[in-house]
Amino acid sequence: MMSAQEKGLLFMIDLDVPRQNNRVTLLHWFVPGVSVANGNIEVPENVGATYLQPSPPAGDIPHRYLFLLYKEPNGFAVPARFAINPPANTSARIGFDVQSFASAANLGEPLAANFITVQGVSSNVASGNVGAAASPSPSPSPLALFTGAATSLAVPSSLAVLGLLSLSAFFL
Repeated sequence: MMSAQEKGLLFMIDLDVPRQNNRVTLLHWFVPGVSVANGNIEVPENVGATYLQPSPPAGDIPHRYLFLLYKEPNGFAVPARFAINPPANTSARIGFDVQSFASAANLGEPLAANFITVQGVSSNVASGNVGAAASPSPSPSPLALFTGAATSLAVPSSLAVLGLLSLSAFFL
């Protein structure tokens, strides 16, 4: 349980990145200082590892994107061996081991978790910039064309973040 005065750490991790005939993880987002108040999740901007939108390769298996929320310990600092705050480039996020991170930072068990699956079936992306850093917003945003799954759907571009709204049940 997390009180309204406490902060959390939010992670978004792709569990299915193809790399040298194996599947590895990729850290898509890390944000310290997340707060939950009155059923709303507030995510600070310009801290942690910048958000990377889901963008599995066309024709690949559906990728599982895991969201984890941990209670942020007082005086939290990213452990020195993890170059994610922010990484010099995206390749520094490949193979991210959240269990090792949690152990090194003394985080304990996650308070909440959620996931989405995304399948890339088109090389077309509405933004035209696959994997580019973007700032998700918890507020409504213009509709974007989502080219994943079997058909195209008009969904809010911040859909991945909206999945976290169900996490607020853990804090009521």
